[in-house]
This record gives sequence, structure tokens and C-alpha cells, in this order.
Amino acid sequence: MELEEELAKQRVVIGGLLNVASADAKRVLAAYSPEKGYSYNLTKLLKCNSRQLEACASLVGLKARSADGSEKLYQKLEILADRIILKIESLFEAECSDCRAVYCNTLESEPLFTCRLCLLGSHNCEEIKRKAENVGQLYPSGFVWLCNVCLGKNDLVSMLSPTNTLKKQPLKKNSKPTASVEKLNTIKEKDSEEEKTEEEEEIKEEEDKVDERQSPNRVRDDRESEKSGRESQKEKNREICELYKRRACPHGLKGKTLHDGKVCDKSHPKKCFKFCDFGSRHKNGCKRGKKCQYWHPRLCRKACNNPQSGSCTQVELHEQKFEVVSYNLNTSKTLRELPLYPENVEYSTPKGHVITPQEIVCDLGVNVSSSRGWGPHIEKTVQGARKMAAWVLSAFRDRSPTVMLTLYKSMVRSKLEYCCPVWNPVKITEIQRLENVQRSFTRKILGCSELQYWDRLKKLKLMSLQRRRERYCIIHVWKILNEEAPNDIGFTFNCHQRLGLKAVIPPVNKNSQLSVRSDYDSTFRVRAAQLFNILPPELRATTSLDGFKAGLGRFMEQCPDTPPIPGYTPSNDNSLLSWRRTHTMQLSCA
Repeated sequence: MELEEELAKQRVVIGGLLNVASADAKRVLAAYSPEKGYSYNLTKLLKCNSRQLEACASLVGLKARSADGSEKLYQKLEILADRIILKIESLFEAECSDCRAVYCNTLESEPLFTCRLCLLGSHNCEEIKRKAENVGQLYPSGFVWLCNVCLGKNDLVSMLSPTNTLKKQPLKKNSKPTASVEKLNTIKEKDSEEEKTEEEEEIKEEEDKVDERQSPNRVRDDRESEKSGRESQKEKNREICELYKRRACPHGLKGKTLHDGKVCDKSHPKKCFKFCDFGSRHKNGCKRGKKCQYWHPRLCRKACNNPQSGSCTQVELHEQKFEVVSYNLNTSKTLRELPLYPENVEYSTPKGHVITPQEIVCDLGVNVSSSRGWGPHIEKTVQGARKMAAWVLSAFRDRSPTVMLTLYKSMVRSKLEYCCPVWNPVKITEIQRLENVQRSFTRKILGCSELQYWDRLKKLKLMSLQRRRERYCIIHVWKILNEEAPNDIGFTFNCHQRLGLKAVIPPVNKNSQLSVRSDYDSTFRVRAAQLFNILPPELRATTSLDGFKAGLGRFMEQCPDTPPIPGYTPSNDNSLLSWRRTHTMQLSCA
């Protein structure tokens, strides 16, 4: 309860600073969290730029630049962030080392003393005032004042006792001087040069002794690290759970999940990620060995010697998580009822687990069907897009074109175009099914309800979903050509003297079934290559992605965009390939 009250008071201090801070200083103050430790806050503050840190430094009373503002006094942002944290924490409540009263400094207060390590201002009580009056006479050569927290942190309380006072040792008569004549001459020459200001010298000393400066909150960090170190040592001495090593412990990764009303009584240590990724011999691996506070599991030697080959013999795959899809040209029910059919399509693992073929399998969000078609995936995509469109129309009342198009592009159309080069449909019914989602949504836009769908596309400057899918296919082929995307399907290109650079379309066996040839023509390997080849030669030879997209946009604008929709009879299926065959004008990207 006391800690919560203390944090609440510290938040009040941060809130007061935010009220008078500039925009740049607010960015730094917002990054500071009184609940976290010093290392966390230092990492957060280092994400701010120098301008923001200097603005916050001037707010809390630190000088970050010289008097004329031309030179930075803090060359390292880490030092400046460290001083800002100390200065912010000096505004929190503290206990006076003399009168034991709780006090709180402000930006306007002028304390008589300031702690050398944490910048905490002293409490202006009677004891401090009496010391301030006599300090000049007692210590004429200078003094350093430390707060009560820093004295205890650095174990300096014992040095203040009278028994440990240092005695002056007189110089011996025969003692030799410590500096030679040449060094003394060098010192005189340096004294004749222009001296640095006192502020710059103080900053230099602070940079040299930054590790010595400790803030009160750093005590909490040290205690937390010591506590975690002791816990990790105790965890390391316990016996490691054998099921945890095989990732099969029912109590979870930490061993604290209840199973049969109990937690795991054995150790579940954290793995050393450096050792797991690179081993101990790699330059990025863990070199600590048994001294490492994390667990080093047993690694496969083949995997350590060649981690990119993936030939580890100790990996056990979860057999029950695998699914099989079987593609058959003959899908009749009579064939499936034959006794030998299951033996030809089912897959048995080495341990005897039988994996039965599935009709539909989802792989990375794309539903793959055993019928070699994309109908189930398109149906699922349309349903998800319709649900999102219904939610958007029910949650937002504004029907203006700007708002509606922004919501549609970001939340509805993104669902309709996920991984579309893979499942780009060719059938008219599937194209209409997808196009109806955009058709019904654009009808709700203000001023477009009375327009025909093709006219709405022109008014709203939208492309049909069919045209956008073909655009994605062409761009992906260009990325494969320019090695900006992996060539996993074996695309090849030929450079013709007259026709320019063209993608090679693999041949198909003319004696194959009609369904096989139809599936072949609708694959990305063939369809995307055909779309890429109809582009002008100068556009295919473009090496800049932005230039290619701009030229592709100008090329596609010359083709009418009339997607197939129910109730209308277009002249063709609206594909670029069909327009290339029927359009009389010469298409170009100029």
C-alpha cells in the first residue's frame, strides 16, 4: 500500500512537469515511467532524439548547450539521458539525512547542497543551514555533499566516523618531485592556451564518472537482479523435468499450470537462446558454458555444424497435427468405396499413426481443396468480407466517399485480396461472387446509389477486384525477374531481339485430359506469365519498382474495366488477355 502511495505521488510530479513542458519535452517525460527501474527508463529515453532530450534538460534545470548555444555540452546522449533521469528523480519525495523529515524539491527551489551522485537537493532545515554557514571555514579546499541514500548505497557511512579520518602525511625532505621539468614546461604551455569553461569541465568529469553515479531507483534494480540471480541458481540446482525437455510437460513451460490439482515439482529453467541458435563454437554463440545462468539443452551435432541444412535427427514431429490432401482425377464415389482405395490414399507414419486425407486443408490462411479448385476458399473469403462490411456499416453512420472508401480499403478489401495471386479465379461465377462484395458496399456511398456499378467505379476512381488481382500477378512476376522475390516456382525469362524480355511459359501435354489443361491454364505459373508478356517491351525492361507501377497503371487505364456482374452482358470476361485480343487500339505505357 505504501509503494502505491509513493508511486501515486511520483506520478503527480511527472504530471506537473507535463503541464509546463513543451512538445519535445513531453515526449521524453512520457517515456519515463516511475514504476520501472533505471535501465528500463534509460532505454526508453535513448529512443528520443537529441532535440527532445535537450528540451527536457532545459525544463528540469540542466544546461545542455554552451552560453551562446553553438556547442553541445553533452556529446553522448546516454550521459544526457542519465542526467535527466537523475534530475527527475531528485524532484520526488526524500528523507532529510539530518532532521529525518520528508521533503520534496521543486523546479523553483534552490537547495543549499546538491548530492554529487544523484543530484538530489538538500532539505533547507536548520541543521543544513547551520552546516552551510560553517562549511566554508571547515573545508576551505572544497567539499562533496552526498544524500542519505547514496551514503548507504556506496557504504560510505563508516568513513564519516572520527576514527577513519585521514591524517595529513608530511612530505619527506629527500622526496623527489613527481613531475619532470619537461612536463612542467608542457603544463605551462597548456595554461597559456584558451581554457575551457567550468561547465565543460564538469561535464567531462561526469562522463568519466558516469558509472559511479547512482540514483535511488537503481538500488531497486540491483535488488531485483540479485533476487533473480538467486532464483535462477536455485532453479538450476533442481532436477530438470524430463517431459519439459521433450516439450511434453502438461504443466506448461514454467511448470506452474495445474494438472490434476498439482504443479510440476521439477525444474523448468529458461533456455539460453544464444546457445540454442548458434551453439558454443559460433561467434554469436554462448561462451559461458556451466557459468551461464540459463539452461543449455542437448543439441544435434549435425544441426550445430550446418544449421541451415535442417538435417537434425533429434527433432520429433507431432504426428497428430499433420494433414494430407489427395488430388485425384477420378472423384467418383464408386472409386472411394473400393476396398483398396484407402491403402492408396492414406498415409501411415513410422509410429503407426494413420493420417486420413482431408477434403479441405487450411495452409497459411488459404484453403486448399482436393478438387483442385478454389471454390471453398473463395466462399470463405466472401463470407469474412461480408461480415466485416456489415460491421463497418453498422458502426459508422457517415456515408461520405472519403470515410467509406478509407474503411473499405483498409478493412474489407484487404480480406478479399489476401494471397490473391495464388487463388486468382478464372471462372465467371467465382469472379462475380467476389465482385458482388465491392458492388454492394459502393452502393451505400453517398451519391452512388443510383449509378450502375461500372459507372461507380469510374466516379470513385476504383479498379475492379479482378483487375487488381491481375495487377498483383504482374508485379510479382516483375519482382521475381529483378530478384526482389524468391523464384520458388522456377520462372525463366528469354530476351528476344524484337519482342524484348518475355517470361517462358512451360508446355503442357496435348494428350492430357481437358480438366488438367484447364487447371494448367489457370495456374499462377502460366496465367501470370501471359499477363506479363502482353506488356510493352519498354515497360517490361523497367528496373525501378515505382517506375514499373506507374507505367503499369497508365497501361491498364487504356483497357475498359467492365467486370462481369449478374444482369449485365459484357463483351468479354474483362481480363487483360481478353482485351488484348479484342481491343483494336495499340496499348502502350506512354
